[in-house]
Amino acid sequence: MSRAGGLPRNGIVGGDRVVVATSSRLCRFLGIEEVIFLLAFAGGFVDAAGYLKLFGVFTSSITGNLVVAATVVADLQGVITRTSVCVSFTGAAGITASLALYLKLVKHVSLHTLALVLFGIEVVALVVVLVVGTLLNEIISKTNDIDNWSVALVASLLGLSMGVQNIAAREAVSNCPQTTVMTSTLVNVAANVSSVIAYAQFKNNNLNINEQDVCEALSLTSAELEMKLEEEVNKLIYSAKPLLAFVLGALVGALTMQHASFYCLCIPIGLLLILLLDIFLQQMSTEEEPVRQQEGQVEEEEEEEEMEREEEEEAKEEEEKQLEQQQEVENVLGERDKEIETKKEMVD
Repeated sequence: MSRAGGLPRNGIVGGDRVVVATSSRLCRFLGIEEVIFLLAFAGGFVDAAGYLKLFGVFTSSITGNLVVAATVVADLQGVITRTSVCVSFTGAAGITASLALYLKLVKHVSLHTLALVLFGIEVVALVVVLVVGTLLNEIISKTNDIDNWSVALVASLLGLSMGVQNIAAREAVSNCPQTTVMTSTLVNVAANVSSVIAYAQFKNNNLNINEQDVCEALSLTSAELEMKLEEEVNKLIYSAKPLLAFVLGALVGALTMQHASFYCLCIPIGLLLILLLDIFLQQMSTEEEPVRQQEGQVEEEEEEEEMEREEEEEAKEEEEKQLEQQQEVENVLGERDKEIETKKEMVD
């Protein structure tokens, strides 16, 4: 799996969001693709678990709730719960987005702190759903009314958690595609499949079109056509991973909700806690780096000062030697002058 920076920052499929994040890694061990896979898995898990337990209410695919609520408005069955989920999802997303702006623009927090706060809120929301859902599980199991207050409450809390995840992923994960709804992802996968097939046909000349004509039409050389095909394959793989993760999460969520009820939410909660721990470890590593650099600078300065002192001492020793040699020369010359004067006196 490629890591952060493995694909162009603004060229990743589904990267329709501009993130204020810095170029530093978000996690210590997980790459961007693994983080997106984890979030998409959690999104599919929560949506399927909620759908199965709460009488067909979507807790992350909000568009479905809007459509169903509009179609059943005649008898009003399900309108209250579905509307409450839409409101909680939208409200949570709006409040979380405002919080993210406040943290970035006013508090000037780092990417890692921002991610810890936002994903931490999602974990808290899912824990609340786990507790409340477990307490109300008997009531939910006995009722057949989709608009029962217990169903509406738990569904709204699940929708809230997914609203938080949408904003957290957008703000913290560079060029993150949607992780709670797969409509745009399916469009990207279909478009990428079409591109891969087309470029493969052009490359292998299966369309009985002259390769030179193809290259001229696409303004590409043969080598660039090969690279373009490889690029489209990479885009297809990248765009398909969140979709596969979402489907896998939905399967696991449906199966575990059926057998473990709301306790199944321990799975997405555990995954998000792993993500938070990894972000925290990276934050610690990032904060320690300037300290190590500063310590290195101090050591270098001390070494430079020590070298300067040694050079000064050597210079002093050299100067003293020169002075001694000069004094010896003066003494020799003085004695020679005395001898000459003595000889002159003897001659006189």
